[in-house]
Amino acid sequence: MTISAFLMLCLLLKLQPDQTRHHLSIFVLFSAFFGVVFSQIPNAIITNAIVVTLIITSLQWVFSNKFRPIAAEANIFNMSRIEQYFINRPQLKAPYVEATKFVLSKNCSNIGLSLGTGINVGNQYWEYPLWPLLHNKHSKIIWMQHINVQNISNKKSNVYPFNNFIPCAIISVRASSINENSNEKMVFNQVTYRREWSSETGYISVLTKS
Repeated sequence: MTISAFLMLCLLLKLQPDQTRHHLSIFVLFSAFFGVVFSQIPNAIITNAIVVTLIITSLQWVFSNKFRPIAAEANIFNMSRIEQYFINRPQLKAPYVEATKFVLSKNCSNIGLSLGTGINVGNQYWEYPLWPLLHNKHSKIIWMQHINVQNISNKKSNVYPFNNFIPCAIISVRASSINENSNEKMVFNQVTYRREWSSETGYISVLTKS
């Protein structure tokens, strides 16, 4: 059954950089199988040698993982949660933090997310750091929703309660190759929003009601 799950995963999901997270559950299931196999080896010395070898060879990735380091000077024990979010994209930390600070300064409770354009909206741009940055003990964020989505999930925008969503601010993320002026103005649910803040590169902007 576990082998079938692995084959189905390979068949149904295209190859992508983050696919290892899908493999993890299958590897955990396989561990029970290997445990049974090892228990059937009559010579305990051979079993122990295999286990010790596997542990030793895994230590490099446990302690020297560049994204979640343990043995480095800056490691998971002395780095904040936010620093760890941006450890593999440090250039985005400042614009994301500054953008969310600006939104929170507006006491805005309904946030629209415009992440990219076209049918790949939300797939090519980084969303999840926005959630912990906007949801802190001092904020009053009660609703975050993707807007102007053009893929199949756009059907949901016409269904209650999503069709009643009127954000007081929109966080817009665009690739650097897209003209900076594309974030100058945006219309959503017949309300016009204009850019009030933007990072130096124009990668991330905040638009508010005009």
